[in-house]
Amino acid sequence: MKREEAQLELPHGRSFAGYGVALAVSELPIEAGGHVEITVVAFTPKPRAVTLEVRRDGEERIQVAGRSILCNRYTLHPRIPFPLNLFAGAKDAHLWMTHAEPPGLVRAEQSLAAKDDPVVVIDVTPRGPAVPAHSTSSP
Repeated sequence: MKREEAQLELPHGRSFAGYGVALAVSELPIEAGGHVEITVVAFTPKPRAVTLEVRRDGEERIQVAGRSILCNRYTLHPRIPFPLNLFAGAKDAHLWMTHAEPPGLVRAEQSLAAKDDPVVVIDVTPRGPAVPAHSTSSP
């Protein structure tokens, strides 16, 4: 088994990895149609710092648990530098965050890990009607 380690020089307060990206996006002051750039750690065979362009596409209604929730849709576009972009690419990902405060993740649409993985939709709450919890305790 080969293990890669790297020390990355990342901008303080503007660098994220994993689910931290969704949290960072929810805090970015982006107007509809606007965009900003943040740095993310890409877990390729060797850890790399990658610039991620975050665009706020606008508002969209999402069906969640039998009701419609107004969300802000974001597109996450990785900027792969030249000449690496000739050989490697990454698909855009999309996040839907609640429009009301505090913002919460409603849905994500992204590749699971590798660039060639299929795009999957991850709903934080099921799309169908909410089902009451079944209590296992007796009164």
